Amino acid sequence: MVKKEYWKANKGVVAAAGGFAANPEMCAFFDPRLTKLNTTNQPGSTGEVLKAIQGINGLAVGMDYIQCIPWTAPGYKHTADIFQAIEYTVFLNKEGKRYVAEDARRDVIRDATLAQTDQTVFPVCDADGFDKNNEYYNEMNHRALENGTLFKADTIEELAKLINLPPKEMAQTIKEYNEMVDSKKDPLGRSELMLSHKIVKAPFYAGPIGMCRHHTMGGAKINTKAQVIDRDGQVIPGLYAAGEITGGIHGSNRVGGNAIADIFTFGRIAGENAATGS
Repeated sequence: MVKKEYWKANKGVVAAAGGFAANPEMCAFFDPRLTKLNTTNQPGSTGEVLKAIQGINGLAVGMDYIQCIPWTAPGYKHTADIFQAIEYTVFLNKEGKRYVAEDARRDVIRDATLAQTDQTVFPVCDADGFDKNNEYYNEMNHRALENGTLFKADTIEELAKLINLPPKEMAQTIKEYNEMVDSKKDPLGRSELMLSHKIVKAPFYAGPIGMCRHHTMGGAKINTKAQVIDRDGQVIPGLYAAGEITGGIHGSNRVGGNAIADIFTFGRIAGENAATGS
């Protein structure tokens, strides 16, 4: 049985409970495509405090702005990570074709990936790419080779068979991509800077990935004093909020790393104002 505790604040309360990316039902309410996805967020990001703010007439904005990133595929518990050095990597769908510019915005990659068969795709790189990515996730990628979430082979055709992609189509896709590196032109829009490394050096690597719920840009509306605003546009006295529980800070697509600036900036503002009751 859960024991309830009641606290009385003298000057103010700061809501800083994070987002709701770990709550599949809540995310699916705003975007049904996200129902079966995994999440990268911590288990406590389930939105209860945000719901409580709404329960006292707090205004929530941008709730359908839910950011996803490539990570563990639907139905899997583990993943490899051979796509941090994206200049060495391409994404293929189950038909063995590229389907998106791999350096696109996170929301663009999300939408394109969720439209693929089983919402599952395969990053592919060669030996140089694997070594470069291992600078980031050495232990994870070697463990993935052992547990069957990453595969390697000496030819693209052999690799295709290991991951159940059509060998002819996959080999043709890699051939066409290598030609794009020479021409510096990609019909899908990958930038010239990212058309820098051919996939030619054996062994070759690939494994299943999908999109994971990562960061929720929607939440409680606040002003520049970090005060929570109600549905009538008025300040809720004594209530402040900071971090991922707030909405309207990052627009529809948070840029990686900006959440840190967000929590430090508005966390300090909220704390100072709550402490002084201003």
